[in-house]
Amino acid sequence: MSWLDVVPVALVTAAWLIGPGAALSYAIGLRGLSAWGMAPTLSMLIVPLTAVLADVLGLRWSPFVVLGATAVVVVLAAVVSLLLRRIAPPRATDPRRVLAAAALGLLPAIAIGWYVLVQGVGQPDQLSQTYDAIFHYSALAHILDSGNASSMAMGTLGNVATPTTFYPAGWHGLTTLVVLSTGVPIATAANLVAGVISMLVWPLSCMLLVRQLVGRSTAAMAVTGAVSVAFTAFPWGLLGFGVLWPNLLGLALAPAGVAMVLAATSLAREDVIGRRRAMALAPLVVVACAFAHPNTVFSLIVVCLFPIATSVLRWAVRLRRAGRTGRAVTGVSVAALLFLGAWAYVARAPMFAEVRSHVWPPFETPARAVGEALLSAPNGKPALWALSLVAVIGAVVAWRLRTSRWLVAAFAGTAFLYVVTASINRPSTQFITGYWYNDSFRLAAMLPLTAVPLAVLGITRLADRLGALIAKAPAPAATVPPGTVTAGAVEGRAVEGGAAEGRAVVGRRSLLRTPTVLSLVVLAVLALATKFFYVGANTDIVAGTYAVEDVPQRSTLVDRTEMEFLPELEAELPEDALVANNPWDGSTVMLAEVSRRALFPHANIPWSAEQQYLAANLDDAGRDPEVCRAAERLGVHYLLMANRTFWPHDARNNDYPGLRVSASDPGFELLAQKGTVKLYRLSACDAGNPVTSR
Repeated sequence: MSWLDVVPVALVTAAWLIGPGAALSYAIGLRGLSAWGMAPTLSMLIVPLTAVLADVLGLRWSPFVVLGATAVVVVLAAVVSLLLRRIAPPRATDPRRVLAAAALGLLPAIAIGWYVLVQGVGQPDQLSQTYDAIFHYSALAHILDSGNASSMAMGTLGNVATPTTFYPAGWHGLTTLVVLSTGVPIATAANLVAGVISMLVWPLSCMLLVRQLVGRSTAAMAVTGAVSVAFTAFPWGLLGFGVLWPNLLGLALAPAGVAMVLAATSLAREDVIGRRRAMALAPLVVVACAFAHPNTVFSLIVVCLFPIATSVLRWAVRLRRAGRTGRAVTGVSVAALLFLGAWAYVARAPMFAEVRSHVWPPFETPARAVGEALLSAPNGKPALWALSLVAVIGAVVAWRLRTSRWLVAAFAGTAFLYVVTASINRPSTQFITGYWYNDSFRLAAMLPLTAVPLAVLGITRLADRLGALIAKAPAPAATVPPGTVTAGAVEGRAVEGGAAEGRAVVGRRSLLRTPTVLSLVVLAVLALATKFFYVGANTDIVAGTYAVEDVPQRSTLVDRTEMEFLPELEAELPEDALVANNPWDGSTVMLAEVSRRALFPHANIPWSAEQQYLAANLDDAGRDPEVCRAAERLGVHYLLMANRTFWPHDARNNDYPGLRVSASDPGFELLAQKGTVKLYRLSACDAGNPVTSR
């Protein structure tokens, strides 16, 4: 399957990401850019909530369930919106020129994103060679097998031997909708969902945030798309680390969430959402982001703290000027105490204890970490000099505007969190960084959330300065072309014609001096200075997690031999087979790709006593009767042995000693083999087979 073949699948993916939310956006009174910018967030409200409700009602997960739920939600929202029409009337859309600029501004974002995806991933069905991919592929396979996409039961991947736990499954539910709608393998669907999030959802969300910051600016809309996909830390950084697909989805929604807060705090310029509507939608946005990934909520809190604080302080200043200083002081104090109290509670809450406990040793000096944040080069990535310079110019602009100073402070806040994790990261700092697993990669991904609008402000300011320089140049005089002047009326017509031509030339030059055209000129210069928005560097970042080496490397999860074995594996295993496997040798991902269940669907899930016994003793099936008893209770009849090419240094590889057998071990029938990859049937446990006790 080529990339051209999967273009229709990418369009289906975009439809699932935007379609349900767009319908709901228009139903609640949003229009134009606000409707489309909020659409992915509202889609991520509908899809995971539908999955939870479908599980409660006993409905199997399918596109028809989601479409039905969307129809019901849209009708109810339209009725409520109609009843509340006087309180929150539909918002007027932006002028067509602004919408046209936004639509055209998406094109370079899609083109750049598609290039990075194609060159970085390699093939549409290429598997990610990462630790987190083991869980995500297994989760997709579990949903397709069980018909249950509820986040309330996703934490243990359907492991019947352990209690179900919560895991945010918004990304997984969406990706399985793509699989069910198109029939592509889960690896292809995962890659396309990640790509569409990066090249479409993130730019759309950034456009809405920039629109709320600068108002009806065609120039800003025209350049935001390209700028949004130029930063390495996000979205490409999360495709090159982890892979953190749920985090990618959640953070891609975050700019729209910030835009909502700007509307609620009356800090938006020519607001396209509405204060009352924003306040009503805010809790729903939080729920949507939590279903994508909970640390997105904390990312929103960090960034939105600054506009909220700005709004509170402005309110207090108004009260003080009105002679109500006591009320102002009380209000500010109460707000501060509420925030600090909530943070203190969350910092001690048991539900986040496991997340906060992750330890990542510091790897930078504080000074170097600050430099990396300013140069958009976190975690040792290449410095984005030109783009960072433009963002610094934008920071100066935002600070001078006064009403946008919160944006500079928010960037400083996110940079501070990155510096703490990269250069300090000790137990005493985990109360502020623990919600991102104390992980510098996740915190670095927050930097573009504020850097993108700062860079857009920088580009438009440079365009303004360019326009001022052009305006100082002398304008061309209206001249009469030689040889056209005769006498009398003919002479008059000739002079009039020459003046009209002069005015046309001036008009064309005036058009070229518009802010939009000048901003595009600055963007073009930036493209040259950044080697087309750093596509080479960003491609290399993505490619690092998909590369499969001919010589086994520490990062190879499923090597070429294992990939070639997949058709035979699918042919030999019944559709309902449960297969014993070591999750550290790539077998879990192989089984997920052929839609078969793995006894150990991830490398870090609590196992039952029976699972632990088989992990240690399955190779004794021909000698130990307890092995067959445990296998029968679990329903295990097969063993897949794959190549150990992933993290061989990790001690957890040794937790499954009983899952390596040889030809001399009785009780195992070899069904298929390619190199050292082998599929066995557990023949020792067949009815009537004698088992020799040890």
